[in-house]
Amino acid sequence: MEIGTFSNKKNASQYRCQSTIREIDGSNYRCLVIQSTALDARKEKTIARHIEKERMELEKDCLELGKRTFYCRADAEKELELFISGHKRILHSINGIAEEIVTIKRKAGRPKKGAVPETETTWRLNIEIQSPSEQTVSNLRAKAGTFVLMTNVLKEEELSAIDILKEYKEQTAVEVRFRFLKDPVFVDGIYVKNRERVLALSFVFLMALLIYALLERRVRQKLKEETEPLILPGKRKSNSPTGTSLLEMLKSMQIVRIVNGGKINRLLPKNLVNTQILRLLKLVGFDDTIYTMPKTVPKI
Repeated sequence: MEIGTFSNKKNASQYRCQSTIREIDGSNYRCLVIQSTALDARKEKTIARHIEKERMELEKDCLELGKRTFYCRADAEKELELFISGHKRILHSINGIAEEIVTIKRKAGRPKKGAVPETETTWRLNIEIQSPSEQTVSNLRAKAGTFVLMTNVLKEEELSAIDILKEYKEQTAVEVRFRFLKDPVFVDGIYVKNRERVLALSFVFLMALLIYALLERRVRQKLKEETEPLILPGKRKSNSPTGTSLLEMLKSMQIVRIVNGGKINRLLPKNLVNTQILRLLKLVGFDDTIYTMPKTVPKI
């Protein structure tokens, strides 16, 4: 099944799909074998490294075998046959021949006049390594660009292969979010062991992730309506800042807490507050009162 492309960009990847139903642990799943014509630089380098590594290992084996001496052609050819048979599942091709080597045995002293010198005949293997064919490399690229997607929605009319592939291609947004939760700063050193507490803590993490995503989304949407970018730490300008960079900005916020007769006042010192932070608060939909006039949290 030809799916086509999802982009108008030049050299955009073309997708093909083949669907089949398979049973796994007693349940049926629809498996989609997707082939993409695009191959990123990392996979290209991986294939190149694999080919180079295999060639180096072959050259080493061939060098060792080439040093061996055989005293009959049959033994040499048999060893060559075993060597090629033991390297069947490789990308390179191996060819070789048994070469006859005649050596004159020289004895001590002057040879007698008319004496025929004694010779010794041995054989050595001359092995050649041929690089992988274009078809072999092409097959490697095709395999590297192939992946399988699975779903328990068995009917195409309920969830098409195109929709499944689109959902898969959106996974990067999810992965970026959950990378936030996988940061050791957040998940390292958690000492709760009770199952219910672990679930409760996981729920808190997910709520924090949701707030993190909303912070990023709101700022980006508002910046689309403005012409000036937001100045991030390090004097970096951005119209689509990440949630992490926004949190870095808020870390530098300083609040002066003044206690007078039991009354507490909170102020933002004008000479210390970064105007970009105040702009950030405005982009999110708040102002400095969330720091100077925080709402009282009810006791539970």
